[in-house]
Amino acid sequence: MIDKQQPKITGGGGNRNFIGGSKRSICRLDDLKFDPIRELVEKYRRLEGELEYQEDVRANKIVPLTSTGKVRAYNAETHMVIYDKLLNTSEKLLRYYYGRVPETTIVEEKKALPLIVNLTRDGETYTIGKNLLENEYNDGEY
Repeated sequence: MIDKQQPKITGGGGNRNFIGGSKRSICRLDDLKFDPIRELVEKYRRLEGELEYQEDVRANKIVPLTSTGKVRAYNAETHMVIYDKLLNTSEKLLRYYYGRVPETTIVEEKKALPLIVNLTRDGETYTIGKNLLENEYNDGEY
């Protein structure tokens, strides 16, 4: 009698291969008690809080004052800079989750152009590689 069970799946299991930094650099970060991912996340959270503050200032929920007691005007440029920093921080964090992906995927094929050499002033020319181009179009091969 033939056993018709599927073979057991071994290996892989969705585990990602992780290539960490060198032992020396990891030990150095441990000695300094520094975790780059945690720092990026903390900065992201602080930027979110600053963004909420700027939106409240824009909506006149919060009215900031200068040192003389005058109302400080809303600054749209500062608001947009915070958006940019938030986006940059999120892009840096994104690579830790998904890994790096090549940003250029379009590959262009460039055909070599023939080299044309002018032999005389009358216009007599010699083309290097002309027969290769003619054969390519005629035969489909070199």
